[in-house]
Amino acid sequence: MKNTPYYFILSLLLSLYSCSNDEKEVELDKDGKAMCGSVDECLAIYDFERARTFVDDGYDFEKDEKLKSITIAESKYWADQGEIDKALTVIDESWGIGESAWPEEDWQSWRYNIIDKGVATLCDKSEFKQAKGLALKAAE
Repeated sequence: MKNTPYYFILSLLLSLYSCSNDEKEVELDKDGKAMCGSVDECLAIYDFERARTFVDDGYDFEKDEKLKSITIAESKYWADQGEIDKALTVIDESWGIGESAWPEEDWQSWRYNIIDKGVATLCDKSEFKQAKGLALKAAE
């Protein structure tokens, strides 16, 4: 019974030490940017260009799914930043994604969603002329 406090203290110290090492160390590249090892990891740190490097060449469903994920994440990011034109450019550049991965109706729906977000933001700021110009892009 005399050794019980020592074991208790030792187990407490070990558990505290293990908790302190739970944080994952982030690997940095030569420019000091966080590295990522997959499309999802890159999207989590908003590194869309590096995410594209994980997309394999070829015309298969998996490639198209990855491109769709990147397009949605990047366009949402730019829309949230108030850069609606940049978000729409990202979406428009994804036009070639296969129909099986991203049917045209869904692609159009996502594009309209970004336009709607931009129009709502501009209307909230009472910038109705710019909102009207953005709304006209929906007809394209």
